[in-house]
Amino acid sequence: MRFFANRSTAFLLATLCLACTPAASAQEDAWIRVVAGEALYLEPYEGTWVPLTAREQVPLHTYALTKPGAEATLYWETEAVPLPTDAYFYLADALPKTQVALVAALTRIEAAQLPRTAPDGSDPNQTLGLVYGRPADAAPLPDIPYAAERAQAVQAFYEAGRADAALLSLKRTMTKYPMLYTEEAYAERLLHLYDELALYGFLLDESKRLLGVEGPEAFGEMVRHWHGVARQRLQDR
Repeated sequence: MRFFANRSTAFLLATLCLACTPAASAQEDAWIRVVAGEALYLEPYEGTWVPLTAREQVPLHTYALTKPGAEATLYWETEAVPLPTDAYFYLADALPKTQVALVAALTRIEAAQLPRTAPDGSDPNQTLGLVYGRPADAAPLPDIPYAAERAQAVQAFYEAGRADAALLSLKRTMTKYPMLYTEEAYAERLLHLYDELALYGFLLDESKRLLGVEGPEAFGEMVRHWHGVARQRLQDR
C-alpha cells in the first residue's frame, strides 16, 4: 500500500473527504459477535459501558473494551475484523483503511490538539498549530484509564499486521494525554509507525514539533534521528 509522502497533498485530500467520512456524518452501526469471554462498548450518548451479547448491533464510532480471553469479531459492510483481547480501542480504528481514510482519520485526531482560539496578538507567546512540551512546573504523568489495555490494543493490532490501526490507537491515546509525547517509548513508537506506513509528511511534522520538547539527551537524539529519516525519505521521493 502506497501512502502520501507530500503532507500538503494528503491534508488537502483528507480535508476534502472529511464531510463524507463516517466521523463527520451521522453515527453508523456495525455488528459485533462475541464467541467467548466478555466485551463491552461505551454508549456514546450516555457514557456508560454496555456488555455485549453473542451478536449485537453497536455504534461504530465509540470505544470497546475486551476482557482477557475474549474472542470477538467486528462486522461492517464486507469487513470481518477479529478484535484484540484484553484491549481498549476505538471501534472504527479497527477497520482497514484506504490511503485517504487513514490520512483523514489522523487529520481529525490532530484537529483535537489545535488551540481552541487563533492567536489574536494579545499573547506574544501564543502560537498557531500544535505545540508539544512539558511545562517546568508540570505535575507528574496522570493515571491513564485502561493504560495497559490501550497499550495492548496497539501491540495486538501491530502483531496482526495492522500498523494502521496501531497508529490510530496510539495517536488517540497520546492526543488525549499529551504528556505522553514527552515519554521516549511512546514518541519513538509513534514515529516508527509513521515511517513504517510511509507517512513521511506526518513523520517530518511530528518530529519537528518534538524537537521543541525539553527532555533527556537520549530523547533528543531519538527525535533528531527520526527527523533526519523523514527528510531523507522525502528527498528520495
